[in-house]
Amino acid sequence: RGAAIAIVLLLMVAILIVPYLVWNLRGETEQ
Repeated sequence: RGAAIAIVLLLMVAILIVPYLVWNLRGETEQ
């Protein structure tokens, strides 16, 4: 059951990090 908590934490982190990475990739490609 600790694994379920870990999965939820990973999902929360991914939701925060993924848009940030995508934004950086877009900025780099535009330049």
